[in-house]
Amino acid sequence: FSRENIKDFIGWLKEKRYAPKTINLKLTAIRSFLKYCSDEDFELRGIYADVCTVKKQKEEKRPIEYLQPGATAAILSTNDISTSKHRRNRMMLIMLYDTGARVQELADLNLRSLHLDVANPFVTLIGKGRKSRNVPLLKKTVQHLEVYLKEFHPNEEENPLFYSLLDGTPHRLSTDSISLVLKTAAEKARESCDEVPKGVHCHMIRKTKAMDLYKNG
Repeated sequence: FSRENIKDFIGWLKEKRYAPKTINLKLTAIRSFLKYCSDEDFELRGIYADVCTVKKQKEEKRPIEYLQPGATAAILSTNDISTSKHRRNRMMLIMLYDTGARVQELADLNLRSLHLDVANPFVTLIGKGRKSRNVPLLKKTVQHLEVYLKEFHPNEEENPLFYSLLDGTPHRLSTDSISLVLKTAAEKARESCDEVPKGVHCHMIRKTKAMDLYKNG
């Protein structure tokens, strides 16, 4: 390792069109490795100090992508509820927005994740690192859930909250399936609402919820 080696490596990454953020992550990893080595080897301390003088790449700050209220409402109300599949899909999108959950967190929900028989209803999400957090639910969302549970979980048996039936057995929906539901709803909503942008994805719903909370204090 040397300062020049690292600069050459950064140049090669740029030629491969790596994003500045990715280059900086790689640079941080190299620095961490050299710091670890330098604690054991006196000669490497000088190399570590030299490499630390290599400047990080300037990252462009992109504006946060989120939906306007009209677009959110259009997407959440798009699904025709004439079939059980559409009723399930609408409930999924409502939960995705109200909880601000990551798509994997939504897919991982089970019946026991819901806590509706308490003064302030909430859902327990399992996030990164298997860390759990409790997220309060709006009264309107609870009302939707109560109707949904009567149809999809009448026996209150422990199963995935959102599922599809295969040979009569509930199977957890994949993140790809949930993403497709949102994409389809957004495309349909765009036909009647100009505010719905192209390329709506699950994480945009999470950012939209965060922005709505911010705007409402």
